Amino acid sequence: GIINGDVFATGTITGVNIEGQEQVVTEAPVVWPNLAVADFEQTYYIDSTQYSVQQIVGPNIPTTPFEPSETNPAGIRYSNSDVNIPGNVNINGTLVVNGDLTISGLNNVITAEKYFPALLVTGQVIMKEGGSLVIRGLAQIGGPITDDPNTINANVSVTGGLFIANNGVTSDKVIVNITAAPAIASIETWPAVNTANRWRPVAGAFYQSIERK
Repeated sequence: GIINGDVFATGTITGVNIEGQEQVVTEAPVVWPNLAVADFEQTYYIDSTQYSVQQIVGPNIPTTPFEPSETNPAGIRYSNSDVNIPGNVNINGTLVVNGDLTISGLNNVITAEKYFPALLVTGQVIMKEGGSLVIRGLAQIGGPITDDPNTINANVSVTGGLFIANNGVTSDKVIVNITAAPAIASIETWPAVNTANRWRPVAGAFYQSIERK
């Protein structure tokens, strides 16, 4: 794939599709976002107001377009088990999966609401043959991005920020293109009343005061 941004590593950097600067460092220049699925299991807050998440029932995410609502303004969708994106799934909000996420179809897009993440997965992301996923915002994945045994070609495109806890991308059959976008990757989540967790990928990407509209 391609990295449209800077690359920092504690070891050797090898690659020809890096559009930004390459720099060897002693430690990562940004910290782990440290998002927790427990903060989105049932409810979440914005300031002192509590909202309810939408629970995903069944093995497949519905293909009906999903938009934020008055009772769920961040557009949080939550699955407490492994779940599959079958294709033509459009989520304006956040997808939270406490398990593995499988991508088995085309035209899947997740676009985060302002200051919320786009994707949070505790397990791995499994790409099946021809599967594609577009992520606009911050993505945090616990396991690797890998492939199904029958996969020949699959694509993941991230505009924002991508964090993978274990093993990175483990398949050469999965093309991952990343475009750094600090403004839309910066987050402010509310796990408890009047308690905000803030994270930004670079200094200056977050404002001192945020007005939600």
